[in-house]
Amino acid sequence: MGFFQRFNNNSSDAHAKRGLQASEADDYHTAAQELAQALEAGVTRYDAAELYTALGKAYERINQLERSVMSCRKAIELKPGYCPAWNNLGIALQYQGNLDEAERCYERAIALKPDYASPYTGLGAVYIARQDAARAIEVLRKAVKLNPQLAVAHSNLAVALSMQGDYAAAAQELQAAISMGYKDWRKVSDRIEALKAWEEVRVRFESGGTSAGVAADPWQDVSSTGDSGRFNLN
Repeated sequence: MGFFQRFNNNSSDAHAKRGLQASEADDYHTAAQELAQALEAGVTRYDAAELYTALGKAYERINQLERSVMSCRKAIELKPGYCPAWNNLGIALQYQGNLDEAERCYERAIALKPDYASPYTGLGAVYIARQDAARAIEVLRKAVKLNPQLAVAHSNLAVALSMQGDYAAAAQELQAAISMGYKDWRKVSDRIEALKAWEEVRVRFESGGTSAGVAADPWQDVSSTGDSGRFNLN
């Protein structure tokens, strides 16, 4: 190996290291830039599939979903049995509104590593988007059992429980997520309050009152990729 090739490899590995550090610090713009540079130049000390998976996550977090999908697919091409790549691909596809393919990705991730909590969390979010609270609760309870410190699993479980009208249990799960540092808790809290208000008005309407001024379905954009409706899935 010549000097310049060694220099380029050392430089690309340095980009990879900085990219992973930026991702750990939630600086996803820097992470995407550094990881993309590392992979373009070629790395020697890092697994390329794992870097593509991290790059896919970084792109997803900065809402570059098509690039996220492409990066995760590249990771799977390099390492078909790499569970986190399938999970991250599911997240990106879900944010694109492709629930069916996202569901298949989560199921593939679970088949590869049944004790990995994250794909159960994403699968629960798919069921929430489909208004299937019972199935969502089932898989989200599995996620919480596998990883009790996974804040987003508690948050998604709060959503599913509130859809079934179990607001006390939902409050407990949301509080657990908050105690673990979950950042999007206000969005979840607002949706739960909206659902409670909708339920109250629906009951009044069925008793002969009115439903004026209340949205028909407070969960209709639960899988939205917009900032107002998007839930963090990982």
